[in-house]
Amino acid sequence: MAADPSLESQIRELYRDCESAAGEERWQAALDGLEALLPLLEAAGDRVGCGRVRLRMASVCEQAGRLEEARAQASRAEELARETADRGLLAAALHRRGHLVRMSDPASARELFLQSLAAGDDNLEARAVSRAMIGQIDFTSGDQAGGLDTMLEALEQMPPQAAAFEHLVEHLAYFGAKLPRADYVRLVCRRIADAGLRDRLL
Repeated sequence: MAADPSLESQIRELYRDCESAAGEERWQAALDGLEALLPLLEAAGDRVGCGRVRLRMASVCEQAGRLEEARAQASRAEELARETADRGLLAAALHRRGHLVRMSDPASARELFLQSLAAGDDNLEARAVSRAMIGQIDFTSGDQAGGLDTMLEALEQMPPQAAAFEHLVEHLAYFGAKLPRADYVRLVCRRIADAGLRDRLL
């Protein structure tokens, strides 16, 4: 079926309005707009797009403090990912589900982050973020050296231009300060090959 330019334009315009509402913290308006996008995307035959909208709804619900709704939207996105066999969407949905339970159920969150990695998404930043979350959970669960090493591995694998790169550097400095200095230096020098990045971390 040929793409309908009018429908595509309507989808883009509505999505811009949703993002504008979210940026202004008009959560319900953003959610109403995102909900209205779903039948348009269905009409366009874009079920993966529906899944990505569900993930955005999960994010907006979380920002609005509506965690149960956020989890439901992330689960629906996962269902759509499995129905469409889209690895990128599946990895993102599993990561979002892990993110939403990481504080209340870190063991389940860790498993979801592992499943996100196993989905095989080609997005290097997304994979590195899931790996970093596994490291953070391990660190806070008592395996400080192992957790920090996993976080360093995630940083090594993350593209330097990625939006999450600087955030992860800051996290590593914070968690690294909780280890004996000699242990932290040893882990950084063993894992990080780039001299400039090593200097930043140390």
